[in-house]
Amino acid sequence: MINRNTITEVNRLDLRAPAIEGYVGRNPTQIKSSGKHVPENKPAENEDQLPVDFSNPNDLFEIIAEFSFDWIYWQNPDNTISFISPSTKFITGYSREEFLQDQNLLSQIVHPEDSLKFQKHKDGIDLGDNVCSYEYRIIKKSGEIRWLSHFCQAVYDEKDNYLGRYVSNRDVTVVRNLISRDVQGERRVLGLCESLSLGLFRITADGKLIKANEVFLRMFGLTSLHEGDETYFSGTGILNAINKKNIIDVIEKEGIAKNLELACFKKDRTMIYLLCSVTYVRDREGNISYFEGVVQDITLQKKSELLIIEAKDMLRRYEKLKSEFLATISHEIRTPLNAIINFSRLLKMEPGNIHEKDFRENIEIIENEGKRIQRTIDMILEMSQLITDTYEANPAETDIIKDVLNVVCKECKESTEEKKIELSLDNRIGNSTIMIDKHSVMQIFRHLIGNAIKYTGEGYIKIISYRNAEERVTVEVKDSGIGIDEKYIPYLFTLFSQEDNSYSRMFEGTGLGLAIVKKYCELNDAEIEVESRKGFGSTFRVTFLNSRYQII
Repeated sequence: MINRNTITEVNRLDLRAPAIEGYVGRNPTQIKSSGKHVPENKPAENEDQLPVDFSNPNDLFEIIAEFSFDWIYWQNPDNTISFISPSTKFITGYSREEFLQDQNLLSQIVHPEDSLKFQKHKDGIDLGDNVCSYEYRIIKKSGEIRWLSHFCQAVYDEKDNYLGRYVSNRDVTVVRNLISRDVQGERRVLGLCESLSLGLFRITADGKLIKANEVFLRMFGLTSLHEGDETYFSGTGILNAINKKNIIDVIEKEGIAKNLELACFKKDRTMIYLLCSVTYVRDREGNISYFEGVVQDITLQKKSELLIIEAKDMLRRYEKLKSEFLATISHEIRTPLNAIINFSRLLKMEPGNIHEKDFRENIEIIENEGKRIQRTIDMILEMSQLITDTYEANPAETDIIKDVLNVVCKECKESTEEKKIELSLDNRIGNSTIMIDKHSVMQIFRHLIGNAIKYTGEGYIKIISYRNAEERVTVEVKDSGIGIDEKYIPYLFTLFSQEDNSYSRMFEGTGLGLAIVKKYCELNDAEIEVESRKGFGSTFRVTFLNSRYQII
């Protein structure tokens, strides 16, 4: 019996599966052709017995070998060959007799490149390997190279005596060539995809990456398939919840999802945009087994498209800004110029008939309108410096109360007295010296207090200075004026922005003042906040963060 390592690959042997089962478990014997003694079999008990005794392993082995397409032989314990099947001639080109006469012929026909493999196999047999299988090449008598699939198994008797080795060689050249063509074809496809920067992938339904080329791995910042775990690809990669649903919907309708634009995240969480063509494969139960497809990285293209859209949007904003600039500046220059010209003509035409009071009023109007033009031009020049970054700041230790707020309040005193507005300065700071650019900070409060005067018919304007909870110097300009619509507050600091932008508006202005204030605040590391309600006044709060300049 074969009581150690029985033949395990019965299905490899054509016409042999039932025969091997008959062989395994019978009384041990030596192969007849070995030349050694073979015990005689008992005579048949009935005349209908077949000419061949299937209970005899000798006959059984020879029948298997005779009718097999494989090259089968028996290898004795001394490694000599004692029986060879007729298929030997077809597979190797050599006859049975040639192999039996020249016991070294088998080693001689092994392909030189596989000789080392063949020798390792022989060494393994000598060391006691019971079952061996591998593929190697031989050179036929005609010179043709053939691939063989080799299988051999040691055979022992019931006392564990080694009887020899059953050997089978199958010609697998056709299969190997087909596989080789497939591999070469796949390599050509992979090479083409590499040259075109196309990523190939196969991802299971639960998001596990099981196959991908180098291009695909680079797209996602991966170095190996193992990094593409299901958590990553099902959560943020190609098969995130949104993409997966869209892909399945399209495939079910059209059979394949072509040229889908997908937004995915790389391993480092940066976003990429992919152009993807994908389909899925179902298992026997009809469930989706995996998705496979090809992707192209279009991130640069998408970013370029977004930049173009952004540039067009910016161009539209600049066109609108230019139109607003021309309209506003035209209004702010033409209106006072008309007043100056008209009153100048009046004075010129009737110099002797004008009462002294009227004369002074006309001169005052001409002066005020001239100042209005001057303010407009000054603000245009200021904004130009800030936008072009040509304004040179000179930060220095400055007492914001003494050197800034007191000076600005004195400048505005005449205007507040004319409108009967109460202007007060409440200083709650002990040490009011901070590091600022004096000119720009004075301009901040000139604009803020000037606006408070403009939009307050009566009541008060309070300037309050203090240190906030974080010990930062804060100045509030609070008025009891007309207030600001809460919906307009987000646009307060935009260029040429005015709540009432019509030509018939009640208050003059270019819409540059608060935009300049915002720029000067940024220049001095200051924040500006606004609190206001229509009809209840406004509070502008400037906090000097001193992130750039340390408080003294």
